Amino acid sequence: MTRQQMLEHFGISDENFRDYLRKYCSFLNSLDRKQREFHYDYAGRSTVEEVAAALGPDVTARDVEHLFAECPPVHGICIASCCRNI
Repeated sequence: MTRQQMLEHFGISDENFRDYLRKYCSFLNSLDRKQREFHYDYAGRSTVEEVAAALGPDVTARDVEHLFAECPPVHGICIASCCRNI
């Protein structure tokens, strides 16, 4: 599945998705260690594999990682590589 197809599946434009990533990274950067642990333990529960499965049988974890590739690492953590693990 292409990036555009994934964005269409989620119902979001490329521009809005990029804005989302900027805001999400800004939010994560604003958290202290305990808040990040809480967030990843309770709010960030989907794994890359689970997101890929939700998009359909033709989507791989690598496709999802590519979709989020422009999201810079936050506190050394890349959201697409580990989703909820600190």
